[in-house]
Amino acid sequence: MYINVAHRIYRLDLDAPYPLLKSSFSVLYYRDSSNVICNPTDFRIVVSDRIGTRQDVIVRHMTVLSAAEAAALPKNLRPRA
Repeated sequence: MYINVAHRIYRLDLDAPYPLLKSSFSVLYYRDSSNVICNPTDFRIVVSDRIGTRQDVIVRHMTVLSAAEAAALPKNLRPRA
């Protein structure tokens, strides 16, 4: 998963596949997150299909991409600003 935070692109490696993430109806939101993310365990991400199914997403590892790495991402994987 790729996210954009303060004009920096992060790659989040998850602990398992989350099928709901591939759904066109899925919604990601933060649950009880602080404004400071220092390590992967600080993320509190939940994915929902908007009709009741929810999964807590566990982030195993986070990596800041260099400007060149971010620019090399295919358009469909680039996070919105």
